[in-house]
Amino acid sequence: MSELDPQSSPPTESKVIPYGLRPKSLGSRMATWVRLWSRDTFSRDQMVSSLKSLAWVAPLTILIWVYAEREQIATVQNQTIPISIKSADPKLIVTVNPDDQNITAELSGPRVSVDKVTDELKLIPKNDQGVAIEISGAYAPGSYQILSSLVSDADLFRRAGVTITKPSPQNIHITIDRIVDRELDVQIPSDVSNLVGTPTFEPRKIRVSGPEAVLNAAAANKQLNVYADLKNFREIQTPGKHTLDNVPLMLGIPDKNVTVFPATVKANIEVRPVDIEYKKDALTIFVTYPPGFAYRAEYFPSLPNVTMYGSRQAIEDMKASPIQPKARFEVGAKDLKDLPPDVPRTARLDFDTPPGVRMSDEDKNRTVEFHLVKLPTQE
Repeated sequence: MSELDPQSSPPTESKVIPYGLRPKSLGSRMATWVRLWSRDTFSRDQMVSSLKSLAWVAPLTILIWVYAEREQIATVQNQTIPISIKSADPKLIVTVNPDDQNITAELSGPRVSVDKVTDELKLIPKNDQGVAIEISGAYAPGSYQILSSLVSDADLFRRAGVTITKPSPQNIHITIDRIVDRELDVQIPSDVSNLVGTPTFEPRKIRVSGPEAVLNAAAANKQLNVYADLKNFREIQTPGKHTLDNVPLMLGIPDKNVTVFPATVKANIEVRPVDIEYKKDALTIFVTYPPGFAYRAEYFPSLPNVTMYGSRQAIEDMKASPIQPKARFEVGAKDLKDLPPDVPRTARLDFDTPPGVRMSDEDKNRTVEFHLVKLPTQE
């Protein structure tokens, strides 16, 4: 067909769309949105405003985290709790059975409180003060059992908001006694032997306070004594008269519930000249019998190689005296018990020495061996 044939279809016309008017793809539109959002969001004003908000929001958030951690409930099982018990009556003293001075229990509460309480419990053995439990002053002196659950009322736990459960043992054995006073004279320790005469003390009498049963038992055993502790004073080694201030006092019984008042005294002492050593080849041994004793003792009558101490003057006076030191022992009915008379026995020796002269510590403990022989019967 001819190109000019009117019957033929008109040719298709090609249209060209400008680049800027073409529709954008999805990715392009998203990128444009992000760019516009970033420009508006991270503008100078927006950044300053955000930083101002962060300045107070961040610390508040941290505080909330810390508070939440502190308030988190924690539990500690089998926690050892040293205890001490006191009476509401100050005239009574409570002693805890040694086996019950520690109990175990479960601790629960805010973590920070539980940690604080356990740290304080670790320090108790260092200061020798257990968690205090107070009981009524209505208890009379005697022995009792009290519930160990009373420890939950102690200030240490109540202030911290810590709960105590499952205490073991369930009962605590205690002894309640009256606190009484005794007046005692101050004495010199037995190991101080270089003084002239008897020292004087100011005050001469002191007051001892403690559980009545403890003081009575000490008195019965001849241990209720108070001594002046002179060992740290240089004057005790210096011949002459001395006045010592603030001399500490020592108790004859080691009981923490017994106290002394005042705790120190003034002492007036006289120290004799330094002792010299004197060795003697032998001392004669004498024996004494009770009246009517039907046996005599057979023994070696001389004690060899003895050592004595005293001032130079006392030793010289002893050497010049016709009366010399001697050793002695006694026999009697007590020596007839348990053993036949002819079986050897041993007796501790006593010594008679002049004033100012003493035996050495080694010789003080020497003994003599003897056996008993029946005396002939007189008809």
